[in-house]
Amino acid sequence: MYPTFLPSVKALNGKQITIKGYFLNIAPEENIYILSKGPMSSCFFCGVGGPETAVELHFKNKPNFKTDQIVAVTGILKLNRDDVEHFNCILTDCTRTLIK
Repeated sequence: MYPTFLPSVKALNGKQITIKGYFLNIAPEENIYILSKGPMSSCFFCGVGGPETAVELHFKNKPNFKTDQIVAVTGILKLNRDDVEHFNCILTDCTRTLIK
């Protein structure tokens, strides 16, 4: 039940990366945001795909995206192998870039 990260992914741990996907505004009052491979209707919470298809986001400033908006997010990658309260991949210090 614990993730295994490939060496190429491990090499990105602690580095700034940019990733693109569907923004999911899960619980904005609790600052819970996710970037998903698919829209809300087919996200991993709904049973389509696994945890590798979503990234937990921690923004510097509250984002103003809408659910299912395709965005690019830049942040510091943190690989999480042990804390089941959080996603396997977490981006911290996130900034947002709108994709048109």
